[in-house]
Amino acid sequence: MACSKYSILIEGNIASGKSTVIKLLEKKLENRAQTFIEPLSEWTNFCGENLLQKMYEDPTTNSFMFQTFVQYTMAKIQFEETPDKIKITERSLMSERYVFIEAIRTLNFISPIQYEILNVWYQFLVNKTPIVNEVIYLQTTPLIALGRLRGRNRTEEDTVSKEYLELLHTLHENWLIKRRQGDLPFKLTIINQDLPLKEIEKELDIIVDRLKKL
Repeated sequence: MACSKYSILIEGNIASGKSTVIKLLEKKLENRAQTFIEPLSEWTNFCGENLLQKMYEDPTTNSFMFQTFVQYTMAKIQFEETPDKIKITERSLMSERYVFIEAIRTLNFISPIQYEILNVWYQFLVNKTPIVNEVIYLQTTPLIALGRLRGRNRTEEDTVSKEYLELLHTLHENWLIKRRQGDLPFKLTIINQDLPLKEIEKELDIIVDRLKKL
C-alpha cells in the first residue's frame, strides 16, 4: 500500500491557530497538498450527542468516553493516504496520547485502569499508522491562546480555563521541546504563534518553498 508523499502534523494548544495555518498552507501549496482538519463535527454530533460539550461539562464522568472516541476519529484520519500529495493533518494520535490523555490523568479525570486502556489502544493504533515526516508546532503563550479562544466564542469551550491551557502548554513542551517521551521520530519545525499573522506567513513561506522541492 502506497504511503503519503510527505506527512505533516500541525500541533499546538487549543486556539493556537492550527486551522488558520492549515488553510494558509493549503492555499500556498495549491494542488500539492491534501488537508485534514480535526473532526469537530463528529465530536459534537455523534448519535445526536455532543461528546465535546459533555466532556467539558462533566470531565470526571465523560473524559474517558471522549478520548476513546477521539482516538478512533484521529486513527481514521491518520490511516488515510495521499500517495501523490503532501498530507497535512490537524493534531494526531500522538498529541492525544502525550498531551490530552496525560492532561486528564494529571487532573484525575480518569482512573489508573482507564489510563492504561487508552494507552494500550494508542500503542496498538500508532504501530499501524503511516509514517509522520514532520510536525509543525505552533508554540503559543497560554494567555494569548486564552484570548483567541474567548474571541471565537465556541459554546463548548466556555469552561476552558487559563490553568487548563497552561497544563496543555506544559505537556506540549514536555513532548516536543524537552522530549520527555524520548527522541522524536520526525522533523520538528517550530513557529512562534504569538507573532502577528504577517510574520507567521513569512515563516510559512519558507516551509512552503521547502515542500515544493519534494
